[in-house]
Amino acid sequence: MQKKKVIPTIFALDKKSFDIKLEKLKFAQIIHIDFMDGKFVSNKSVELNDIEIISDYKNIEFELHLMAYEPEQYIGKIKRLGIKRVLIQFEAFETDTELIYSLECFKDKEIEVFLVINPGTELEDVYSYFDDVKGIMLMSVWPGKEGQKFIENTLNRIKEVKNKYPKYTVQIDGGINDENASKIINSGADILSIGSYISSKENAKENFDKISNLLNNK
Repeated sequence: MQKKKVIPTIFALDKKSFDIKLEKLKFAQIIHIDFMDGKFVSNKSVELNDIEIISDYKNIEFELHLMAYEPEQYIGKIKRLGIKRVLIQFEAFETDTELIYSLECFKDKEIEVFLVINPGTELEDVYSYFDDVKGIMLMSVWPGKEGQKFIENTLNRIKEVKNKYPKYTVQIDGGINDENASKIINSGADILSIGSYISSKENAKENFDKISNLLNNK
């Protein structure tokens, strides 16, 4: 059975906010970065050119959630930043051909891909792509804003994926805190991406440890 993980998230609309959160999370082994192009969702995040500071954090592995259309256009910058895993939105593609093309582009550059789906997307729509990606991330809020409430039906969606694909990696993103983390893990989730509960708090390390301890006691 794979080890459960907590990955703190940086949601930042500007470089200053990004740098502050990054410094706050320097204790983490892995950090999840939210990138928004301002089109797929209304918010626009800090630009990839403005986060080159991550290359100074040699002991941290970074993953990038691309809330963006044509995510393959960012591959050059992603490679320069040393990011080895991206999470791309299923809803950003109009056709199967476009999605497969994007997946192949990342594969060609040896970048690992997780497929992300929004709360309103049917799970049946994405099962056919499971062999082409390393895992799935179920959004437990609607993407693009921080501090939203966890959507309870996500628990049923986790169980459905795990019933069909018991060994498949399921990551959850949005609205996770110390009150709901246990039931999310109990439903079958493998990875928890947590933003505001960790990175927006002064006691970031304390809250990270609190969730990690909940996972380790399972």
